[in-house]
Amino acid sequence: MLHLEVIPQVVPVERPKKLSAAFVREVEIPGRYGDGRGGHGLSLLVKPRRGGDHSKSWSQRVRINGRLTNIGLGAYPVVTLAEAREAALANRRAVAQGADPRTKRSFTTARAGLTARATSLGFANGHDLLDQRRRRIHMAIADKIDANPALLGKAKANLARWTRQRGHMERGYVEWGAILDRPWREIASVLRSKSEDAIRLRQCSPFAGVLSEGERMGIYDAFGT
Repeated sequence: MLHLEVIPQVVPVERPKKLSAAFVREVEIPGRYGDGRGGHGLSLLVKPRRGGDHSKSWSQRVRINGRLTNIGLGAYPVVTLAEAREAALANRRAVAQGADPRTKRSFTTARAGLTARATSLGFANGHDLLDQRRRRIHMAIADKIDANPALLGKAKANLARWTRQRGHMERGYVEWGAILDRPWREIASVLRSKSEDAIRLRQCSPFAGVLSEGERMGIYDAFGT
């Protein structure tokens, strides 16, 4: 008699419009679950562990000084849903008052310091300094991949992971996805280029993890940042 193996179907989890304490406690399917409208960008991230259980942590997606940024708010159940919401609201208030919730420094003070550093290093403004710092970092990335082509896989893996986590790809990452399908010499050209398109693309780089922390901080120190 022929026996057919029955493969259990994976039933997709029903995502609530707004998180509840019961849902946060019981959900075990990996994914990112947002707190809906009025949640100030708060979400619960569920990840599988090797032992078969799951970790749960809070993060907040908030626009800081014009850029979307993820802020970690701690792990569940040490941080409850109510506490995560309170922290997310406090962060949004800080941003509304012109401060960076990660450092509590005002944007005005930070911009003034950046402008002073830029002037001391011979740059016209802070934006030029940051653009040149990003280019120097990506030139170092290109040099490192020249020596070890396997490192290019880190960028492709980052794009795939971020797409899974967010459920979509932002415009810059879509462009990088197409660029990473090209021959390496063309990719390296974008990393090293001074063009406006290259400057824009380097602001959403998928090459995280290619340079070590020490290599990256060495470049930051060279630019006084």
